[in-house]
Amino acid sequence: PHEDLMVRLSKSQAIRAPNISELFGPEVGATFRPTDPCNASVIAGIRSNDEAAANQLQANCVADLQSIGYNPFDDSGEYVYTDPLSAAFPGVTGGNAELQEETADTITAGFVYNSSWLEGFSVTADYWSIEIDDAISAVSSDDIVNGCYVGESLNENFCSLFTRNTDASSPQFGGLNFLRSTQVNFARLETSGVDFSVGYDFEVGAHTFYTKVSGTKVNEIDQYTNPNDLTEVNPELGEVNRPEWAGNINLTWKWEELQVGWQTQYMDEQLLAGVEVEEYERGDFDDTAMMDEFWQHDINFSYMVKENLKMYGGIKNITDEQPFITNFAYPASPRGRFYFVGFDMQFK
Repeated sequence: PHEDLMVRLSKSQAIRAPNISELFGPEVGATFRPTDPCNASVIAGIRSNDEAAANQLQANCVADLQSIGYNPFDDSGEYVYTDPLSAAFPGVTGGNAELQEETADTITAGFVYNSSWLEGFSVTADYWSIEIDDAISAVSSDDIVNGCYVGESLNENFCSLFTRNTDASSPQFGGLNFLRSTQVNFARLETSGVDFSVGYDFEVGAHTFYTKVSGTKVNEIDQYTNPNDLTEVNPELGEVNRPEWAGNINLTWKWEELQVGWQTQYMDEQLLAGVEVEEYERGDFDDTAMMDEFWQHDINFSYMVKENLKMYGGIKNITDEQPFITNFAYPASPRGRFYFVGFDMQFK
């Protein structure tokens, strides 16, 4: 519509086969401690908001517990199963040779604006919407156990990934005792959001400056785990590694052979690992379950000492931010702030 403005729109269908790592990644030992959805207190909490959902969950738990010889009722017929575990239990992570292809419908719409009246200034924005059937995705231990029991019946796609203690003489009888965390095919994954960036590059005398702010606003991340009932949604927006807002700021100054850069990474607040959105929203956890928003600042430089010799260095994580409380170091490195310096030489 205008020489400075380009509008773009695309709609596509795609199919993706699982990759080698997703299929045959080696199994590695791990420990897990998901919330047991069959715990009587968990079901009671759900019952206070949704009687029908609580009754169905309890029925599924009863069927599973009785299949291993565990009676979850007391003498008066009241459901009283209590998670007997006091610590994490073992399991593995790895590939899944049973994965099938996933298919996707995607829509993107946006624009690119390159200013002619302010040289070096640009703006981009794109709305995107993705619906994936049989989506291949990693699954948390909480999603696995919840996916087994939440629904009209037991979901074998998830129930087959963990076991319970079947030794009636054990104090952990009935409790979870092994779990396999892997990639699975979800019934469906739906997500949408907006990507945006604003950049401005300019010169002041012999100095050149590059500035860019980019980010993503996610509107939804909904997983549907039951292929027989697509009304059973597991909202994940706001859980760990699923922030609503995320972005980066990049600033660079260049003067002759010297270049200095500053980078800032931002992530919106997220729930602690193992805490589900539904649990937080119904009040099972207080505000301490929500981790603070995350900012990390880095600085770096490079200097061309000679035509074939470059010196570089910098500081990562200037403010010494700590990683979130998860099973893996995210999004900051566990070593905190660190410094680096080096040389890059090219031989001709």
